[in-house]
Amino acid sequence: MAQTGSWTPRRIFPGRARPLLEEGRRALKGGARDEGMALLRAACILDPSVYCKPWGLMPLLKAEGRDRLRPRMLERLQDWYRAPRSRVHAHVARLTQKEEMRLYIEDLGLPLPQLWQQVPDLEALDWAALPQRVVLKPVNGASSKGVVVAAEGRDHMAQAAITPDLETYAKALYGCLFEAPPQILAEEMLEDVAAQTDPALVIPRDFKAYVVAGHVAFVRVHDRNAADGKRSMMTLDRQGRRLPAALAGWPEAPGADGTEIAPLAGYDALIAMAEYLSARLPVLLRLDFYLTPSGPVFGEFTTFPNAGLDHTGFGRRTVLQMWEAWPD
Repeated sequence: MAQTGSWTPRRIFPGRARPLLEEGRRALKGGARDEGMALLRAACILDPSVYCKPWGLMPLLKAEGRDRLRPRMLERLQDWYRAPRSRVHAHVARLTQKEEMRLYIEDLGLPLPQLWQQVPDLEALDWAALPQRVVLKPVNGASSKGVVVAAEGRDHMAQAAITPDLETYAKALYGCLFEAPPQILAEEMLEDVAAQTDPALVIPRDFKAYVVAGHVAFVRVHDRNAADGKRSMMTLDRQGRRLPAALAGWPEAPGADGTEIAPLAGYDALIAMAEYLSARLPVLLRLDFYLTPSGPVFGEFTTFPNAGLDHTGFGRRTVLQMWEAWPD
């Protein structure tokens, strides 16, 4: 497993980026779009927080009919999955499949949850061999559909009692959710880095890093430990400072925009790992991690985050600016 201490984010240069940001804005406003985008890309290389600032690009995209995320993501879905236009796109698309993802991440030596079993369906699981604390998930699931986080006799994802046993409970749940039985992974149940100080964090939080061209622009942190699966969310920049909410429909975690949260052990290593992966796969992606007492653990690749839906104005603008700066 990669050592957390060996992962340090690269240096940034906000002072050098600031004048480039201002020059880029002026160029866009003056109609020199190519020049403006070149200046803004240079600013982002020096300081990825520039992605999160307004550039004056949105009116131009609106005039072109390109200011909505979902239609653009649906078009990319067609180009990448149904009729790939490049080997790079086909390669990245395959990494959204959990088997392919695990092989790729293992080859890079990055940490993953321990895999206990991988089977064609629930019937093939060796239930007696599973540990008391375990996560069951479909191989190619999305939006946490079918994920069971089992510990102490409860499915903490659904906030439901597991009765009479995990096998019966899971088969009944999957019978309601899926027409055809999906392939199943049984994985280690991880511990959140802050679980000792916040016992409610039974399900480890998701740290969803939005990346492009080797840069983390922002990270959404989802706490699912509530009856509706939405206890709270916060949006952070790569330095751990609070940003405006990037996704609608979640309660905001305590804290104000522009403030720094209490330092999270391992957050810097998470940023460094995300940027390492993004440099190898420089297209717009969301990289999901968990943050444990031993450091970050990789979760999955996402090419279609939230299906392009429910982003706030801030989230939509930032993602589109990332995409326009480094089109795929």
